[in-house]
Amino acid sequence: MYNQKPIMTVRYEINPPKISDDGQDVRNVLFERIETISSVCNGIHLTDSVLGIPRVSPFEIAKQVRESDKNIKLTCSLRVRDRNLNDIEKIVEQSVGTVDGILVLMGDKSDAVSSKVELIPSQVVKTLNDNGLGKRLNCFFRFQVTQTL
Repeated sequence: MYNQKPIMTVRYEINPPKISDDGQDVRNVLFERIETISSVCNGIHLTDSVLGIPRVSPFEIAKQVRESDKNIKLTCSLRVRDRNLNDIEKIVEQSVGTVDGILVLMGDKSDAVSSKVELIPSQVVKTLNDNGLGKRLNCFFRFQVTQTL
């Protein structure tokens, strides 16, 4: 894979509507933006509850986008902070055929939900790959390096 000539992808990151703002008008604006943007980039990346603010599921939005555009490249972020491994596996399994890849990340803390168990994104990706989901969908994780002086 690394010896092959790389293909650069340019994706546009977009936030689904906040749950508190969700309505058909807000979704229509979102879908219009996605349609406009998709003509100038290789795909769309849908985020998951940025800054811990509850938003409509990026996988729900991806499913609606996929119904109207079979060719668009779609990826979604998946927060592990407020979910358990069973829920994550279910979300990923249901996403096969809808999204092209999933970015697994810790996610920002939420004021709305308190989580006692914190999964580690790299371990979640390993588990998904070990369970065969990585062969059906690209799973990635984001890590943050913290430097102390």
